[in-house]
Amino acid sequence: MRGRTIILMVMLIFLIYGSSIIYVQAQYHGYGNRYRPLLGGIQIVIPYYYSLYYCSLAFPVNFKESGNQKYGFITAGHCSGKKAGGGDVYQPTVDQNNFIGNIIRNSYGVDSRADAALIRIEGSGNENGIGKHIYENGNLYFGNHKPDNDGRVGILDVRTPFKEMELNENYIQYKSGRTTGLTYGIVIQYDYYAKYPDGDLYPALLISRCKNSSNCYYNTTIVDHGDSGGPVYDRILIYQELGGALKYYGAIIYGLVTGRDPSKPQNDTRYMVASWATKVKEIWPDISFITCGSGSSCW
Repeated sequence: MRGRTIILMVMLIFLIYGSSIIYVQAQYHGYGNRYRPLLGGIQIVIPYYYSLYYCSLAFPVNFKESGNQKYGFITAGHCSGKKAGGGDVYQPTVDQNNFIGNIIRNSYGVDSRADAALIRIEGSGNENGIGKHIYENGNLYFGNHKPDNDGRVGILDVRTPFKEMELNENYIQYKSGRTTGLTYGIVIQYDYYAKYPDGDLYPALLISRCKNSSNCYYNTTIVDHGDSGGPVYDRILIYQELGGALKYYGAIIYGLVTGRDPSKPQNDTRYMVASWATKVKEIWPDISFITCGSGSSCW
């Protein structure tokens, strides 16, 4: 049974990840809090029969429905169950007061260009429930990057990946997600062909926490179960107070998390695969990405 008022009495909580059912990992500190407006990276839950699917929000969009403008959020398509559309969505936990909307479109297992789902935000006649930022929490930063003063980065734009990103530290990609928090890696291949048991994904970003076989930026996992759907982005300094006391960052979004590399063993924690964010609009041309531009509204 599904619904906003049902009580799910289960002793084990499961999560689908690619094609496998596994125990849910604990959420990273802060990602399981309740956020209104909604932010990229934070925890969502989708009940599916006797399981709860824990995933992460990616980025906000608007679209037309019956001639009216509606607001939504993108997440990974496999978060709603194997090739199953629909589903109520809650943030952060399943509770009547935490219901945020329904999955109304899903490309998972249907269109190889992206693993994506569109959540129509309940009562979205206005923009109040939609945040134009990505939540960040973690201690992994590349080079001279620092924590954002507000613990969130403004979404500046959504762009298509390109060849020059490969093995280029000028285009380090960050990921924000409910299980591993803020992690990052270098682009190994921008147009990777990922062959999952439940359907291929092409083109995709292949990202590694290791620059090469002997040089890793850090030793913890780059992505884990529950991070699916989280945004993948280039982190850019947009404001720094004289003296450097305050720093605010923006995000150029390039992707959303699909999962680990299916060609590697499941215990290989180095690699992450992400759908191209712009393929979501290619599949559903009526959507528009919501950003905060480049002004002070981003910080």
